[in-house]
Amino acid sequence: MKRLYFILALSVLSLASCYGLHTTADLKKTEVQRELLKEYFLCACITEGFKDKQIAEYDISQSVYSDILRYSSEAFQEVNNYAKNFVETTAPSPIADLGNKRAVILSCIEKYKSKELGKFIKSMDKQLSADSQSLQTTIINGDVYIYEYAMKKPNQAHIGFIIINNDLIVQDIYFTVNFSKEQVKNISRRDNAITNTVQYSKREDGNILIDRNKFLCYDSENFVSRQKLISDNIYKMIHPSFFEMTNKERLKILNELSM
Repeated sequence: MKRLYFILALSVLSLASCYGLHTTADLKKTEVQRELLKEYFLCACITEGFKDKQIAEYDISQSVYSDILRYSSEAFQEVNNYAKNFVETTAPSPIADLGNKRAVILSCIEKYKSKELGKFIKSMDKQLSADSQSLQTTIINGDVYIYEYAMKKPNQAHIGFIIINNDLIVQDIYFTVNFSKEQVKNISRRDNAITNTVQYSKREDGNILIDRNKFLCYDSENFVSRQKLISDNIYKMIHPSFFEMTNKERLKILNELSM
C-alpha cells in the first residue's frame, strides 16, 4: 500500500495543475526579505569600498541577491547610495604604522550589524514589489535537489526540495500530499526561510552535504536523508520519476505544483 502511495505522490508532480493547492503563508517573509537586503547592503558596501579593483566584474554576489529579493529597483538604488555615502565617510586609520589606510571591510561589517542599518532597511518595506506578497508561489531558477521523500502517515507523503543558484541555497520548499481512497485529496506547500548563506560541500558521489550530515541528492544512487538510508524499493520509485529528469523538467514540475 505504501508503494502505491509513493507512486501516486510522484504522479502528482506531473499532474499537479489538475488539483487544488493550498499554500501556507510564511508570516516571516518580510523579515526574511529584510535580512537578505541587509546582506545585499554588505555586498554593495564592500564593492563600493574597492570599486577601483572592479570587484563586480569578478563577483556575482550582488546579482544573486537582486534575483532573490522582491524589492523595486528604486530600493536597490537607495541601498547602493546608502552604501556609497557610508564608505565615503569612513575615515582612515589614525595609526601611522598602518599606513593611515581605511578598514573598509571591518567598517562594512560593523555597519551591517548596526541598529541604524536595521531601521533603514525596515524603511524599505514600502519598496517591496507587489509580487512579494505571493513570494511563496514563486520558484527561483536554479538547480533542484530533493532532500526528503517519506511517508509520515499512511495517507500522507512528504517531499522536500532545495534550489541552489550560483552556489547559494536560495529556496527550501516542502510539499505535503494527502490521499483519500488512493486518490490525491490536496497538496500543501511550506517555504522554509532562507535567512543567510548555508555552507555546503559537494561529494564525489554527486550529493552535497549540509547541516551536519543532511544530504541533498541530485542524481546519485546514494539517496540519504536526515542520516537515514532510504530503502531500495523506495529509491527505485523515486529514481525513474525524478532523478532522471533534466533540471529544466524539475523546475517545470515545481512551478506546476505551485500553481
